[in-house]
Amino acid sequence: MLNLFGGNTPGSYEISIFWAGLVFFVLLFFWIAKKKKLNDGEHSLLWLVSFLLSISVFFTVAYLAISDKFDFVYIQDFLVPSLSGGLTDFFLAVTYLSSPFMLGTASVVIAFLFYKKKRYFYMLFFVLSIIIGVIGRTVFKFFFQIARPENGIITVSGFSFPSGHATLSSAFFFVLLAILFFMSKDRARRVIFTFACLSLVYFIVLSRVYLGVHRIEDVIAGLFLGISAVCLSYLFSSVMIALKNRPEHLE
Repeated sequence: MLNLFGGNTPGSYEISIFWAGLVFFVLLFFWIAKKKKLNDGEHSLLWLVSFLLSISVFFTVAYLAISDKFDFVYIQDFLVPSLSGGLTDFFLAVTYLSSPFMLGTASVVIAFLFYKKKRYFYMLFFVLSIIIGVIGRTVFKFFFQIARPENGIITVSGFSFPSGHATLSSAFFFVLLAILFFMSKDRARRVIFTFACLSLVYFIVLSRVYLGVHRIEDVIAGLFLGISAVCLSYLFSSVMIALKNRPEHLE
């Protein structure tokens, strides 16, 4: 059995920190969403804390991956199902529908809809999240230059760490989730949309490991890199909107 909180598992101390950070981030996210009386500065501070936490988890996973402080095979064997024909077809469809082309096309449509409805902050927030995610994925892939696993079900070129699918899908769905929480106070809608987004992200990242084009640490790092992109995008968007609305700017 996988021991995440002690024992003789290699790197158990580091992985305990990782899981504690994950739980704290999830709780912090929902706490932010529930707050209704925070001013803009307090909101920005909370998003800054979320960014620092998520990017710290990203670098923690990167450190554990390249230093062999923890054997991620334990997690991969625990989470990833065995090969079967039906699952292979399903995950092939999932990985295709979450390709950069498909997510990019959907992003253009969503950004256009925000523009048409004059939701300029949401448009900026959404677009910047995707752009920062793409830039971060590209920079860190070439920085770490980790080769992909061998003998995958499909063949993909490029470096493995972090997963581009995980980065972009988490940025895409988490920014949509954040925007929904801003726009809607309906609890049932929030719960349903949260479950849908988390499920989609889960199957997307799982498909990459199942198909053998990524290791589990690649997709974990990609998840938190995408979340970092969303947090950083919120901060940038808030600053840009605030500067645009300054009286000196409008005169």
